[in-house]
Amino acid sequence: MKHLLAVLLLCISVNSMAQKITVKFNKITLKDALHKLEKKTIDRSFSYNNNLKELHKKINKSYKNKTLYEILNDLLKSEKLTYKKIGNTIIIYAKSKKDKKKNKIISGYIFDEKSGEVLIGATIFSVETGKGTNTNNYGFYSLSLPEKNNTVSVSYVGYKNKILTVKNKRQDIYLVIDNSKLNEIEIKATKNKLRKKYAGALNISSSEIKKIPLLSGEPDVLKAIQQQNGIRTVNDGSSFYFVRGGNFDQNLVLLDEAPLYNNSHLLGMVSVINGDIIKNTKFYKGFFPTKYSGRLASVLDITTKDGNKKNFQLSGGISTLGVRLAAEGPIIKNKISYIISGRKSLLDLLARNTEVLSPNYYDINTKVNWKINKNNNLLFSFYNGKDIYTLKGSFFNVKTINHFATIRWNHIFNEKLFANTSLIYNEFKGDYTISNDADNWKSNIKEVHLKYQLSYYLNNRHTFNAGVKTGFHNYQPGLYENLNINFGTKKLNSLNIFTNHKTQINSNLSLDYGINFNLTNALGKARLITLDSDFNVSNTFQNDGGVYKTWAGIEPRINLLYKFNKYNRSYTSYSKMRQFVHSPHPYKNDFSIINLWVPTSNNVDPLSSNIFSVGYDYSYGNFGINIEGYYKDIKNQLDYVPYPDIRDTNYERYLRRGNVTSYGMELGLGYKTEKIHLKADYSYSKTTVKNKYLNNGEKYITRYDIPHQLNLLGTFNFTKRLDFTTTWVYKTGRPYTLPVAVQLLNGGKSLIPLYGKRYNARLEDYHRLDFMFTLKPKISKKGWKGTWNAGITNAYAQLNPITIRDNLQNIGEDNKFKLEGGNVFRLFPILSYSFQF
Repeated sequence: MKHLLAVLLLCISVNSMAQKITVKFNKITLKDALHKLEKKTIDRSFSYNNNLKELHKKINKSYKNKTLYEILNDLLKSEKLTYKKIGNTIIIYAKSKKDKKKNKIISGYIFDEKSGEVLIGATIFSVETGKGTNTNNYGFYSLSLPEKNNTVSVSYVGYKNKILTVKNKRQDIYLVIDNSKLNEIEIKATKNKLRKKYAGALNISSSEIKKIPLLSGEPDVLKAIQQQNGIRTVNDGSSFYFVRGGNFDQNLVLLDEAPLYNNSHLLGMVSVINGDIIKNTKFYKGFFPTKYSGRLASVLDITTKDGNKKNFQLSGGISTLGVRLAAEGPIIKNKISYIISGRKSLLDLLARNTEVLSPNYYDINTKVNWKINKNNNLLFSFYNGKDIYTLKGSFFNVKTINHFATIRWNHIFNEKLFANTSLIYNEFKGDYTISNDADNWKSNIKEVHLKYQLSYYLNNRHTFNAGVKTGFHNYQPGLYENLNINFGTKKLNSLNIFTNHKTQINSNLSLDYGINFNLTNALGKARLITLDSDFNVSNTFQNDGGVYKTWAGIEPRINLLYKFNKYNRSYTSYSKMRQFVHSPHPYKNDFSIINLWVPTSNNVDPLSSNIFSVGYDYSYGNFGINIEGYYKDIKNQLDYVPYPDIRDTNYERYLRRGNVTSYGMELGLGYKTEKIHLKADYSYSKTTVKNKYLNNGEKYITRYDIPHQLNLLGTFNFTKRLDFTTTWVYKTGRPYTLPVAVQLLNGGKSLIPLYGKRYNARLEDYHRLDFMFTLKPKISKKGWKGTWNAGITNAYAQLNPITIRDNLQNIGEDNKFKLEGGNVFRLFPILSYSFQF
């Protein structure tokens, strides 16, 4: 608790110099004055009902070095008008009267007019009252309006605002892309990142992902996540990331609601998610909505495009690592659409007929969207991906396979009630031959999920969500076929019942709270063991197929948002999470192709965590600041004992459970104009483990305990077509375990390292500079549109080791063993070409 209080003290209000405006209104209408003000501020737009008679009154005023809100307050003080800010839109509306008015409910979907894609997170509000809502993850909205006032304003980043009069309860709305304000679009998207409704929540735009200099040279959402504030990584090229004290296995990655156990190609250099087909990305690391469960540290929820319902479209690209292609279009215009994409590695072609490691991968995404009628929509998604690594002249051969399929049915009961039903199947396979034929190891994970969720929009102040999810999980941790060693199969089934309530208590205070009830059973035919106090096998028995272990618990979640005024807001949250599968990591090994997934059993308890978060943000003009602190405790995190036998079918006896404590602070600063975008993120964190069975019972840090990290980003729009982006990363050197002695075997011919305390040393501090130029097509160009990216990662060739090994022959003057390591990513070129047709 003392750490939490320390973090709270850091969350203080921050003032900044507000942008000043000088303007003169010489006998023009208030409406024209607002239009003139809008031109003065590139990140603000006004929305109003043209029938308001006050807008047509003429004014004669001038202002010098005044803020936008000082001008508005003065302009409207003598009129029967007021204003409210929603996102980057300022709504001008008549001051409400005290008498009660009857309301009506309208609902529908908001679409992209050109492609027919639904728009997730679009804003719609009443021009008369200024109250509004956002579309859900399927583009659906429900809004309460005054009975006699039917004018609404609709907006979405990158699209022209639309004001219309609603005549029916069911109102589908189509928005048009605003090509004339592309730079403003990116400004608004960036500013919105610093304005949070939930602790630790992020919406990451496709345009932001595309601008980050990456090794692959193509859009990569996982690499973009790794560069967000507070996220830790342990080496370049890896897809693993660590969030607020949690291990990599505590991150839930969802692609069209299907969980992914292996999220990368090329040993982590490329994610399995094709960036060209991503429509929406949501990331949670503090407050977790109750519909999510099964992981402790974070949730990355990715939704892919539905496919163009009106016209055929082709896109793709080629980079230093691979090629990609996507096609989409209507099967039946405005009724059924599809999108199909594929990617393929080029590195295997370069490594052909050589004696270096030959990495190869491919993946295929397919999605079909069927609008059955105005109240029913069916979506089918399929993914298949494969990695193959071979080394000529050796037994080394590694194969991993990911695939999933989802079917989702959206149904609108009425203007207040929306439902989604999802059926999900996912599977991960691993086939590893490292040194010889006898060393062939296989693993397999299969899951089936069925989920039903209801959303009830009572009015603009109250939204209720409730649902049920059941899952069937089948884990085969390991199988050595040639040695007749089988770890067996472990089965779990799970039931989650969740509910939450979002309420706007008053104009300043909003609350989101709920619970997730979980019931999990371990069952099925399985070989089980019992362990004595020294973790030796005391008994072995065969379960007959029934339930042999049950866990049940409630996970409460709450988030409180308070708006002090138009510029300042704070939020506080608490989330309880539980997890029923582990992937422990050998403490003396910093890199491993094989990751053993261990389900809960009679010897392995589920993980659980409590996370408290508090934050504050300030936004004005082109400047924004966000500061957030957290405290987290994790129970039952597994670690291996030294020298585990990875071929022992009684692998559970090598695992020890401990408790983790993590706390930290994250500070983000952002500034953006039409030509320049600057961002600075600093975070501090501390993560320790207390395990009475390891490290002589003393506390020890984790391999991802990296206290200080600084991320700097600068994007410069030299022209409408040419951008330059540079990033610089600095962080504390990561921990490592050095041997303290060696044991001589075979007459001194073999040296065996002996280890003492865990993570007793650190590497040198890490830092790296990347940059990239982007040449975009002409905005007015029709038909084929091509974009070039060129740059360098690790531009000044800093040696940041990827793999590390002990050199037992190398002892320094301090009588300590030295490390050896290397990094192939030094002055690594970025070159890619993307197209759209």
